[in-house]
Amino acid sequence: KQKLTPNIVLPILKEDEKKVVEGLVRHGSGANQKLIVAESGYSKAKVSKVIKSLAERGIVRFERQGRSNKIFWSEEFKKKTEGK
Repeated sequence: KQKLTPNIVLPILKEDEKKVVEGLVRHGSGANQKLIVAESGYSKAKVSKVIKSLAERGIVRFERQGRSNKIFWSEEFKKKTEGK
């Protein structure tokens, strides 16, 4: 039984979504949005829009921390990756 992992999800994402998800894969769940902005080369607004789209689709969730967001895998996505 193949686990649903970010590597399986990546091919179905748009190019901008892939860059954001790859940043989350690289830094683990709990990546700071500012770090993803710096690495992706996208504007803060673009990254924010992409994260919002991914959150609406149940892939990630974000928590406001001060003036930034911290990005996590959503519980729904984690359950799917664990096969539960």
